[in-house]
Amino acid sequence: MDRYNELFANEPYFDLVAVKNGEPDNMFDSTIEALVGMKKFVESNSNVVIKPNIGRDVPPERGGNTNPKLEWIYLINCILNAERDISTDGSSTG
Repeated sequence: MDRYNELFANEPYFDLVAVKNGEPDNMFDSTIEALVGMKKFVESNSNVVIKPNIGRDVPPERGGNTNPKLEWIYLINCILNAERDISTDGSSTG
Protein backbone atom coordinates (compact mmCIF):
# COMPACT_ATOMS: atom_id res chain seq x y z
CA MET A 1 0.00 0.00 0.00
CA ASP A 2 2.89 2.39 0.64
CA ARG A 3 3.97 2.02 -2.98
CA TYR A 4 0.47 2.99 -4.16
CA ASN A 5 0.50 6.16 -2.06
CA GLU A 6 3.98 6.98 -3.28
CA LEU A 7 2.86 6.69 -6.91
CA PHE A 8 -0.52 8.39 -6.78
CA ALA A 9 -0.59 10.68 -3.74
CA ASN A 10 0.38 13.72 -5.80
CA GLU A 11 -2.46 13.41 -8.31
CA PRO A 12 -4.35 16.74 -8.34
CA TYR A 13 -7.81 15.29 -8.96
CA PHE A 14 -10.23 12.51 -8.07
CA ASP A 15 -11.78 9.92 -10.38
CA LEU A 16 -14.89 9.42 -8.26
CA VAL A 17 -16.75 11.74 -5.91
CA ALA A 18 -19.85 10.98 -3.82
CA VAL A 19 -22.10 13.89 -2.87
CA LYS A 20 -25.26 13.31 -0.82
CA ASN A 21 -28.14 15.12 0.85
CA GLY A 22 -28.53 18.35 -1.04
CA GLU A 23 -30.18 20.11 -3.92
CA PRO A 24 -29.14 18.84 -7.37
CA ASP A 25 -27.63 22.16 -8.49
CA ASN A 26 -25.46 22.51 -5.37
CA MET A 27 -24.44 18.85 -5.49
CA PHE A 28 -23.47 19.21 -9.16
CA ASP A 29 -21.33 22.27 -8.42
CA SER A 30 -19.57 20.50 -5.53
CA THR A 31 -18.93 17.42 -7.65
CA ILE A 32 -17.56 19.31 -10.65
CA GLU A 33 -15.33 21.40 -8.40
CA ALA A 34 -13.91 18.25 -6.78
CA LEU A 35 -13.36 16.71 -10.22
CA VAL A 36 -11.43 19.79 -11.46
CA GLY A 37 -14.13 21.35 -13.64
CA MET A 38 -16.17 20.73 -16.77
CA LYS A 39 -13.14 20.83 -19.08
CA LYS A 40 -12.24 17.35 -17.84
CA PHE A 41 -15.45 16.00 -19.41
CA VAL A 42 -16.23 18.37 -22.29
CA GLU A 43 -13.49 19.77 -24.50
CA SER A 44 -13.65 23.38 -25.72
CA ASN A 45 -15.34 23.92 -29.08
CA SER A 46 -17.09 20.57 -28.95
CA ASN A 47 -20.74 19.89 -29.66
CA VAL A 48 -22.83 18.97 -26.63
CA VAL A 49 -26.18 17.17 -26.64
CA ILE A 50 -28.11 17.13 -23.38
CA LYS A 51 -30.50 14.19 -23.41
CA PRO A 52 -32.37 13.93 -20.10
CA ASN A 53 -34.16 10.78 -19.02
CA ILE A 54 -37.81 11.86 -19.07
CA GLY A 55 -39.49 8.62 -20.01
CA ARG A 56 -41.19 7.71 -16.73
CA ASP A 57 -44.11 9.18 -14.87
CA VAL A 58 -42.35 9.35 -11.49
CA PRO A 59 -40.74 12.23 -9.59
CA PRO A 60 -36.95 12.71 -9.96
CA GLU A 61 -36.47 11.74 -6.31
CA ARG A 62 -37.33 8.15 -7.26
CA GLY A 63 -34.49 8.01 -9.79
CA GLY A 64 -36.59 7.38 -12.89
CA ASN A 65 -36.20 10.87 -14.35
CA THR A 66 -33.54 13.56 -14.60
CA ASN A 67 -34.14 16.32 -12.09
CA PRO A 68 -34.91 19.56 -14.01
CA LYS A 69 -32.57 21.51 -11.70
CA LEU A 70 -29.71 19.18 -12.62
CA GLU A 71 -30.47 19.50 -16.34
CA TRP A 72 -30.56 23.31 -16.03
CA ILE A 73 -27.26 23.61 -14.13
CA TYR A 74 -25.55 21.30 -16.61
CA LEU A 75 -26.80 23.47 -19.49
CA ILE A 76 -25.56 26.64 -17.76
CA ASN A 77 -22.14 25.08 -17.17
CA CYS A 78 -21.85 24.11 -20.83
CA ILE A 79 -22.76 27.66 -21.90
CA LEU A 80 -20.32 29.23 -19.44
CA ASN A 81 -17.55 26.99 -20.75
CA ALA A 82 -18.18 28.35 -24.27
CA GLU A 83 -19.03 25.14 -26.03
CA ARG A 84 -19.62 25.52 -29.76
CA ASP A 85 -23.07 23.98 -30.08
CA ILE A 86 -25.40 22.89 -27.31
CA SER A 87 -28.54 20.93 -28.11
CA THR A 88 -31.33 19.57 -25.97
CA ASP A 89 -33.31 16.77 -27.57
CA GLY A 90 -32.10 17.85 -31.00
CA SER A 91 -32.97 21.57 -30.74
CA SER A 92 -29.90 23.80 -31.12
CA THR A 93 -29.41 26.57 -28.54
CA GLY A 94 -26.19 28.06 -29.80
